[in-house]
Amino acid sequence: MHITQVSRPDLAYSVMRFAGFMACPNLPIFEAIHLTLCYLFHHPHLPIMYPSKQAKQSPLYLQTHWRTGFAEYLPGDYGDGLASFADADFARCLRSRCSVSANFYLLNGVLISSSCKKQPTTSLHSSGAELTSLHRAGFKSSLLQTFLQSIGNPLSSPAVIFEDNQGTIKLIHTQHFTDTVRHFDVKLAWLHENFLRHTFQVAYSKSALMLVDCCTKPVNGSLLFQQISFAIGVRFYPDPSTKHYVDLLLTEFSWNYRLASASKV
Repeated sequence: MHITQVSRPDLAYSVMRFAGFMACPNLPIFEAIHLTLCYLFHHPHLPIMYPSKQAKQSPLYLQTHWRTGFAEYLPGDYGDGLASFADADFARCLRSRCSVSANFYLLNGVLISSSCKKQPTTSLHSSGAELTSLHRAGFKSSLLQTFLQSIGNPLSSPAVIFEDNQGTIKLIHTQHFTDTVRHFDVKLAWLHENFLRHTFQVAYSKSALMLVDCCTKPVNGSLLFQQISFAIGVRFYPDPSTKHYVDLLLTEFSWNYRLASASKV
């Protein structure tokens, strides 16, 4: 859990699922933990890289081809703004039927905070689960904005919260209470109020481009690598011709050598 919270968001979903079995571990969970440790053995060093200079507008960073000749893309340049990704599954926990909320917070296109947590109450529909996750993202975004302002680095534009449920976005824009979302009235009113204040704006993102999707459900290796690489700023990694890049390779080689030696012992 310490590794996940500090620098490895790719482990967030696994650790969240493992935490649900701490009181009653069983053989399948230990086998899953073993596979996670094998993953760490082969990927011990995934550093988060922040740009040393002002991030320039770059070409497409994250894209997915969903049909021959068609692709969706997400640009990686948000100016000096704060970008959040909010997502939730629906009733994934088979015992309590609670949903899972996951949020990524990016500044200048690089991850600065993340969370993956099972919701405390059971949602009656997917919009309710998404509203809970979106409220958490909006609240954390407002706190980060206040912090940045306190250190003399205020944002010049509203934070952007990416959401893949268009019905939820419409609810925030209109604050239209219906019988199905009436029990979320306080969260919905807060989101609508801050939307009108331009604290943040909500933008639609295709599900395949939702970075935090890897923390709400199991995803395949290639998609996990794509989403995590984008979040930790792989595009800002040093050029292969620089000494910094060589130092990174030496660090990774050193870790692999130590782990291999420890496994032999």
